[in-house]
Amino acid sequence: MSREYVREPCIKYDSKFEHTKLEKTEIIQTWDDGTKTKKKCPVFTGDHGIEALLYVEDRFNSICRQLEIGDGEEMFDNFAEVLTNQAEDKWETLTGNLTAQQKTAARFEQTIKQFYLSYCDDDARDTMFAYLRSLQKPYSVAAGIHADRMEILIKYANKLPGMEPEMNDDQQKRVIFESFPSKWQLAYIQSGRMIQSESLVRIVQYMKDEKSFSDGASNKRKRSDDDQQGNSNRQGRGNRSFMRGGGRNGRGRGRNNTRSNPCRIHAGRHDWSECWDNENSTNYRPNRHAGRGGRGRQHFGRGGRGFGRNNFYQSGRSNYQQQYHGQNQIQKGPPQDSYHNEPHHIPTSNSTVGATTLSSHSGPYYPARAAPSSGYAVDLHQYDLVRSEYGSAWSTGGHHNATQNGRPY
Repeated sequence: MSREYVREPCIKYDSKFEHTKLEKTEIIQTWDDGTKTKKKCPVFTGDHGIEALLYVEDRFNSICRQLEIGDGEEMFDNFAEVLTNQAEDKWETLTGNLTAQQKTAARFEQTIKQFYLSYCDDDARDTMFAYLRSLQKPYSVAAGIHADRMEILIKYANKLPGMEPEMNDDQQKRVIFESFPSKWQLAYIQSGRMIQSESLVRIVQYMKDEKSFSDGASNKRKRSDDDQQGNSNRQGRGNRSFMRGGGRNGRGRGRNNTRSNPCRIHAGRHDWSECWDNENSTNYRPNRHAGRGGRGRQHFGRGGRGFGRNNFYQSGRSNYQQQYHGQNQIQKGPPQDSYHNEPHHIPTSNSTVGATTLSSHSGPYYPARAAPSSGYAVDLHQYDLVRSEYGSAWSTGGHHNATQNGRPY
């Protein structure tokens, strides 16, 4: 980054000037044998200021050396051919009154420097040097490209007018070296190298290596950051206590339980105040656990379903019917005056009970022993669940009287 200056540098690091877009013209040399050699030289129109002028001048001087154009008058005449528009007018103003004898090679160099002042200040070199010493390599620019750009800027700055002396090779290396990141400079010094004893090419190569190491470390950190970000957004895996499906290891949605009073029965999948097993909850379902009973066994046909959902007694698919109030009916539910919802109990009254298996949904037991198909009289009002080697059956849990056809059963 560059700081603020009283005068802005006439050439910027990030200039938009592109020399490949300049128009070109031919410079022709006629040899003593009559043959001709042609070279194309870019044309300066005045656009892009002093940077474009210095580029065209460099190309012009190179072509003059190749074509062996060293005579002052030829140089004046040929340079006029590479100028157009306002630039040509300004050059004509400077050279229009010169005679052929005045157009020497030395006068050409002097006139060129006067021509610079049309596009820069008389202390442009001083401003450029201060600007160059403040530059830092942009992160996205490769080390080699940065060094090339710095070399060009220093070369052009040395040609500009100013009070400071031109930079020598060691000074140029120092300015370019200090434009790289401070960490790279420190690593260079700690390695035992010395700027004065190494060429600029070696210094730049070292910085290229540092750039590669830095990019590799940066990419590694970026991948690590991306992984961490992805993990934070990804649905969780692993031990999921107090998570959906709590207590299980494996895949899950990863919803952490943040409830203030998680359900103590269902692993926090909902709040305790919302649980259907909580008697104080508005969602309380007292009969939720009473499931469908097993199918019983009897001597004739398929046994009854047993106690179904919500303790409602359901008739099995068989050839027998229940007797209620002297009418043959398929029982779809117990009489309203004798039904209640206490688990593992069933109300009844003194009556003749049909051949229906009584069983419970409370566990994986064998089917209960079936009652006789007819004539089974009981004088009990409530049966309790009794589990035996045969399965589960309903009993008072104490002594009771039961007869079949007048004989104890």
